[in-house]
Amino acid sequence: LVTIPEGTNVADADKILVQAGLITEGELLSIALKYEGYLFPDTHRFHQRPVLSDIVGKMLDNFELKTAELFNDLSDLEIKEAVITASILEKEVRTEEDMRLVAGIIKKRQQIGMALQIDASVSYGVCLKKFLLGEYCDVSLANIVDNIPMDSAYNTYSRVGLPVGPISNPGLAALNAALNPQASEYLFYLSAGDGTTIFSKTAEEHTRARQKYIQKN
Repeated sequence: LVTIPEGTNVADADKILVQAGLITEGELLSIALKYEGYLFPDTHRFHQRPVLSDIVGKMLDNFELKTAELFNDLSDLEIKEAVITASILEKEVRTEEDMRLVAGIIKKRQQIGMALQIDASVSYGVCLKKFLLGEYCDVSLANIVDNIPMDSAYNTYSRVGLPVGPISNPGLAALNAALNPQASEYLFYLSAGDGTTIFSKTAEEHTRARQKYIQKN
């Protein structure tokens, strides 16, 4: 049995499978990066040293099975946008309630043409260069500050709208939240040191929240 947690990207899934003795380093990353977002996070049962295509196929089939009812009657574009949004929610917030609120903020920003300004997306874009070479990169350690001025398809500061693709493989809670965003007065949010999410209505409130919860030192 191998457990791939919700919000795991393909590079991290590769490491998990390597540690389980099922593949060699970079093997999953080399063929499955194009399926980012659709390798459903779950506990999977594999035979010792399975064929890599069987591993990927099982994860993709599981995605289809688990999301069939959720995505019923949705267009391909709606599904893609839901998966991208859910992949962001997995990286940005912890609780399902916060996921729905952040999904609402993402939707509101899209409607008013405001950049999403999502750090997790920028981090993924930084690591993508290594991912494409089949090399591991820890998105949690990516240098966001220096890369925000650098435009990329995953830079949600320099470009308006969702990034070009998912940045992780989301579970059902995040997918549900992406499809059922919670409307609110909020337009900003940030994660405090303890993992809680602080929401703000205005840029001024958001700046004060950053000073209180992030820039203490």
